[in-house]
Amino acid sequence: MENIYKWLFGESKWQQKKKLKRLLLITVVLAVIALILLTDGLESSMFVMTIILLVWGWGFVRATASKVGGIIDIFGGDVAIFVLSIILWIFLGVFGGAASFILGIVRFIELKRE
Repeated sequence: MENIYKWLFGESKWQQKKKLKRLLLITVVLAVIALILLTDGLESSMFVMTIILLVWGWGFVRATASKVGGIIDIFGGDVAIFVLSIILWIFLGVFGGAASFILGIVRFIELKRE
């Protein structure tokens, strides 16, 4: 599990704590914005929640960028494959962000206890 934490949040515990504090601050600010937008409608609030997950999942998005670029290159000018690849790439970022968010909360609690 330690290797996953190093890959997601940094090599040392100090780097992990620093990155997690920054991510949690961004999450709190965006969550407050989502709560404010909830009075306007559920759709805009859900959009902000998706942005929160993409912030947490940016490591997954960045790590898979070359693979998505390769898929797009293989199919050349086919717009449908391009759009499908981008949508799937964003979904990967969102689902990776959800996993990273849960692991980040657990790791932050572990670091606070030490």
